[in-house]
Amino acid sequence: GHRTNRFGGRNGHIPSNVIYRDGGVWLFKPRTIRNGLVLYGKVISLKDGRKAYNVKKQQLGAYQFDYSCTCLGSFLGHYLCRHVAQFKLAEAATEERR
Repeated sequence: GHRTNRFGGRNGHIPSNVIYRDGGVWLFKPRTIRNGLVLYGKVISLKDGRKAYNVKKQQLGAYQFDYSCTCLGSFLGHYLCRHVAQFKLAEAATEERR
């Protein structure tokens, strides 16, 4: 059978706005900044590789950013889950490359 990449577009191509991809972390830059969203990504679960969590970085103020994740830990109010930490590391890596 044909396996499609769940990160891909309609025909399995990776969206053009991917700015970083390493191991279990993918970062995307939104084409337009809506609701303060400056960066978003997918972080694959270390425990269960079939699960991927969505992480968002939103701008609140001049130099204030808020990170959120769709994992249960983040939902239950743990401030920085492992997925956000991985996302931040990937984000730092992209900034070093520029």
